[in-house]
Amino acid sequence: NSIKSVQHRERPKVTAEDLGAVARKLYCGDLQFRPGQRRAMLAIMGRRQAEQVVVVMPTGAGKSLLFMVGACLEGAETTILILPTVALRANMLAKLDVMNIRYHVWQPGSKKAAPIVLVSTEAAITLAFKEYANRLLQQQRLDRIVIDECHLTLTARSYRRSMMQLAWHVRDVETQTVWLTATLPPIFEDAFISHNKLTKPLIVRESTNRSNLCYSVRTAEHRMSGMTCYDAVRVVDECRARTDIWNGQRDRIIVYCTSKELVARLAEMLGCAAYSSESGSEADKAAIIQDWICGKGSPVIVATSALGVGFDYPHVRFVIHLLGPDLLTDFSQESGRAGRDGMPAESILLAGPQLDDRAPASGKASSAEKGKVAPGADKEAMQLYRSRKYCLRGVLSQLLDQRSDWRWCMEGDQLCSVCPGHHFQARGPGDQFHFTAPAQAGDPSTQGSRHPSMHGSSHPSMHGSSHPSSHGSSHPSIHGSSHPSIHGSSHPSIHGSGQHGGQRRKQQPDPPSEQRGDDWDQGETDIVGVDAIDVDTIDVDANDELDALQGPETRMTYTGRSEIRSQRWQHTNEESEYRQNMEAIKGMCMVCRVSGVNWHHAAGTCSDRFGWIRAKTEVMERCRSKKKRWMPWLKVCWRCFQPQWLCRAADPAMSEGAGPSKVARRGRGTAAEESRVNRTECEYRDLVIPLCHAVFKKEARTDWLRATFHVEFSDVNEYMLWVGTPAMLAGKECVMANCVAAAQLQVWDRRDDDEER
Repeated sequence: NSIKSVQHRERPKVTAEDLGAVARKLYCGDLQFRPGQRRAMLAIMGRRQAEQVVVVMPTGAGKSLLFMVGACLEGAETTILILPTVALRANMLAKLDVMNIRYHVWQPGSKKAAPIVLVSTEAAITLAFKEYANRLLQQQRLDRIVIDECHLTLTARSYRRSMMQLAWHVRDVETQTVWLTATLPPIFEDAFISHNKLTKPLIVRESTNRSNLCYSVRTAEHRMSGMTCYDAVRVVDECRARTDIWNGQRDRIIVYCTSKELVARLAEMLGCAAYSSESGSEADKAAIIQDWICGKGSPVIVATSALGVGFDYPHVRFVIHLLGPDLLTDFSQESGRAGRDGMPAESILLAGPQLDDRAPASGKASSAEKGKVAPGADKEAMQLYRSRKYCLRGVLSQLLDQRSDWRWCMEGDQLCSVCPGHHFQARGPGDQFHFTAPAQAGDPSTQGSRHPSMHGSSHPSMHGSSHPSSHGSSHPSIHGSSHPSIHGSSHPSIHGSGQHGGQRRKQQPDPPSEQRGDDWDQGETDIVGVDAIDVDTIDVDANDELDALQGPETRMTYTGRSEIRSQRWQHTNEESEYRQNMEAIKGMCMVCRVSGVNWHHAAGTCSDRFGWIRAKTEVMERCRSKKKRWMPWLKVCWRCFQPQWLCRAADPAMSEGAGPSKVARRGRGTAAEESRVNRTECEYRDLVIPLCHAVFKKEARTDWLRATFHVEFSDVNEYMLWVGTPAMLAGKECVMANCVAAAQLQVWDRRDDDEER
């Protein structure tokens, strides 16, 4: 029998000139790549293609051009594009129609292919999608998988399970992956790399500066959040009266509110459309946006953050934030909806009086905290922005860019409301802004700067003309760049510190050979199982780097499945260690162990038990008064606060294999219902909360919490709120209290190991 030879298909590998020619056919004849676009395209489609490419470029900078050009190359097959939001998909379909690029919106069961196949994140984590992608791979018809707005894999993973699981499915397909975002601060890189199962990705960064945007912060006259709607109406009227930049025919205004209730109220007052996650079906939401864009009614729309990520109407002239989000990363995404046509536009933050100049607080569970990506710096950056102590453009740049790209309002930028004139000198890496929190009596830990990321010198003097409302040149979304220097990762060597800032686990045994790939490499890991990572950077200037990317062809090596096996092995070890540690301390008093006294008695009988009991009772009553949960439902046992994967005592039906109880299925229950299922004793009771409270009371808590979790607290109530926020341990859902307990137990483990030696 003769055996037919199968010829291996190589994906197209082209030069920068070839890429430019295709791009000019798609867009316009005189198009010139931004430096970041050029480098990213060569990394994705050049002769030395990288298996994993992370692209960080500002909103409106033409990231979609990267995969559109790839799909139009001669010999190209299928690019799978994963889109996380409805608004983003609607915008992308319109772009593809304009470019006349053939596409297919994939649904489970579909076998059709096209140059670009669009997939939702919910569909991408199904077995049907995996089979579809692997079928294309076997047919040699899959070029790459592109994940747009990829920062959501970190910031949205607590409330969208699909974002949490996406990397497990995408990286299991042996193809090139491209990760696109405008919001990946350098301090988030290690967490992003670990969570998405990446190994030595090529990171392309470009300054996120938007020269055509004028940033301003105003103080609302009313103190009550509901009354601030009147301030918002006044600001909207002022914007629509701006004859210098407002064009009523095509220009639009977005007003972002922090709650659905505020959205509904303000939309009624303005007589305009409202948009939120509860605005109906996908078709209903698309219709709301389409009517607003087409001018069927008011040019104003009031929305929650549901309209933020990925929405792309080029003529949004004003973005107004009523009170504003907790995190600067969220603010930058939403304010980035303005001025995507390159013409002058404004971002206006209408802050309540009680929010001005306040010290950062870490009690509320924000999206970054839920994602465990250094929440302190992100939240403090937002507070620094509100404070109006420094150039607003500079505060954004300090969080979002690497140091070499830090900037403030220079000639050619729209002036922010803080700068009286343009800076004559470029901002240097040492010109770092800081937040000085007001000191509290008897607590020296609150004096001075609150987070290392905000330390540094005071704002240098500024010179130039007075603040014109619309001064500065426009910023084209495709042509040119606001900053010429493009570099790789700002972290030449990141060792997976993740959420725990360098706290290391003791070394685990190697996984068996059948569970690891040939390129598996053991490294130190932290509590959430982050492997040692070295980010691939090229320490040469831009021209030399481009030459390197266009050098001799190399064959791509796929690392996703090996990294998945490695992380699963680490998660297994971490879960096993946590269980063993809980078993070892069961029935013991963690308060006394932290204090260094005899701890061989139950915490519930200890004479010092009233401190942690009082703190727990107060935080629960505080949350109950606000009709909020202290800890998320079905993440931990509500009696012992152990993860549900360790203790199911609060839901016996689940532990007996009969499926979730009626209370669990509904997602909430009355006190009587909870009492009826509270029949099984918890095996590890009075361990987690006493230990967390004792950690807060120890003298070295500030340095330890900052080094381990990137947070610090002066108030026990704020700390107790934080320990109830969602988190991940051993790759599974839990709360921060479990992570604090695990980290402290590891400290004791290392101490015991050292004493044995």
